[in-house]
Amino acid sequence: MTEFVPENLERVLAHFKNQNLRMPLLLAKVYTFQLLRALAYLHSLGVCHRDIKPENLLIEPQTQRLKLADFGSAKVLEKGLNSVPYVSMRCVRAPELLMGNEFYSHSVDTWAAGCILACMLKGQFLFEGASNQEVLVCIFRILGTPNQEQLAKLAPEQTLAKETEIPQIQGSGITAEFSAKVPPEALDLVKKMLVYTPSRRIKPVEALAHPFFDELRKTQVSFKNG
Repeated sequence: MTEFVPENLERVLAHFKNQNLRMPLLLAKVYTFQLLRALAYLHSLGVCHRDIKPENLLIEPQTQRLKLADFGSAKVLEKGLNSVPYVSMRCVRAPELLMGNEFYSHSVDTWAAGCILACMLKGQFLFEGASNQEVLVCIFRILGTPNQEQLAKLAPEQTLAKETEIPQIQGSGITAEFSAKVPPEALDLVKKMLVYTPSRRIKPVEALAHPFFDELRKTQVSFKNG
């Protein structure tokens, strides 16, 4: 019998948005920490979830316990073996997936988690568009166009579609996308997760030790329903 968990992050985000409010920073910490802990465990087993999105993050309202759900797209990734790049919802899809790279790593989950953390901090997704190309351009506008070294890691020549155009854009930077009320340690973690070169993205197990979560380690966090 499957456990019933009444809420998910998608509805929690909608609740705050409908009231024109930002999610409390403490909640963002609690949810992100639990997501990273789940990913650290999965990745230690060689499993890539490949469908990290708010709808798949179930939440128990009384305890704020988060559980990762829907493993229909999960796969054990093996070096040298290709996988379909059409995974994850588009606004959290890693750039290598958007470029059609079939030889990606578990770090696509890290990118998706970084997008979700950014959404909790900002109140909306950073990268949105109606097509892969539109989302890529949105990413470029914030992070800047990847250089040749980064591009080679994201999309080897044999996987980058010939019709894909790479516009040269000077990015505005992640910090510019957020309110001054968002603390620097939160932005630092987002920046470490949303890195072009997949191997340089912070690993979930490393992210758990990030200063962004110091408050959770120093205090006993409890929540009451209502």
